Amino acid sequence: MEWLTYMFLWQIKLASVKLAMKYMQRVSAELEQVDAGSEEEDLIVQGVRFAFRVHQFAGGFDAETMKAFSELRDKARTCHRHQQEQQRFMCRSATMP
Repeated sequence: MEWLTYMFLWQIKLASVKLAMKYMQRVSAELEQVDAGSEEEDLIVQGVRFAFRVHQFAGGFDAETMKAFSELRDKARTCHRHQQEQQRFMCRSATMP
């Protein structure tokens, strides 16, 4: 009976990892469609929080899910750089006569 419980738990963890992968792929796709700003930041935070919780529950990610997480991380970095560039541009525009 113990092996059956273990098998169910393993299947739940595996399904959670697959769900996290799909969610991160969805967040990545949404990031390409939203304007820069707080909505973009909220999407990134939600995606990373969910991924972290699943990672903790499942004890790690498989290679496919790790790839989706890396893609989300890269998009978050790109978005952050873009926001910084916009802020610098706004600051320069505000200080010019």
